[in-house]
Amino acid sequence: MWSVWADRVDLYLCRGAVWLQRSGVPMESLKVPAAMPLTGVLDRVGARLEQGASGRRLRFRVYLGASFCPPVTFEWPDELRWKDVVWVARRQAALHWGMEMSQLNQVCCVVSPRIRGLAASMPKASLEALHAWALSHRGSCERIEPMWSTLTETHRVALGSAEHMKVVEPDGVSIMIRTHGATCVGAGVDRVPAGGDAHAVQAEEAMGVQLAWRGPSDSSSASQRRGAPSVFAECFSVQQT
Repeated sequence: MWSVWADRVDLYLCRGAVWLQRSGVPMESLKVPAAMPLTGVLDRVGARLEQGASGRRLRFRVYLGASFCPPVTFEWPDELRWKDVVWVARRQAALHWGMEMSQLNQVCCVVSPRIRGLAASMPKASLEALHAWALSHRGSCERIEPMWSTLTETHRVALGSAEHMKVVEPDGVSIMIRTHGATCVGAGVDRVPAGGDAHAVQAEEAMGVQLAWRGPSDSSSASQRRGAPSVFAECFSVQQT
């Protein structure tokens, strides 16, 4: 699709909170009910975009919180062909979303090219809803990915030889990914907001990195103008643990 002189819009969608970055406009945040489905969240974002719309086409870069696109871990024997590896990952993703084996075609799953046994997953209906929503707002999605995978790329140097990474998102959701070398040995999502009574995802006694949401700063907006992979990645603090 041709997008000459299109305006770029970056979105970070979490449960209960949305962050929006438009060219020439300070980063905005929207509060939404934590139980609101993705389609309802997108409707709220669309209403905000209509305020001061330029009339030009829009190119969306969408970053999803782990509540919408969590990590999935899986194992497979070395002799499996790649298409079978993808099938194993999709089967594990379907289990995560409470789907039956007959519904494997209703789940989207992308296997990490760098970390063995790690994949990102989301319902196919959610992916289709994102593309349909973008079209309804005179635009298209040029990128859709989970924030946790974006952070692994943005902070690859800081991660280095760390054996686990913990990401604390704006809605209090925590994602823990544990690795041994280039293999994922575990991943979990704590869906309880920070300060809740349920147990949090715990790190083992090993070197790790924690990335916690601290919010936007002046440098965050500047990084978007320089063409950084994600302006939102600059809104996370990085701490060795």
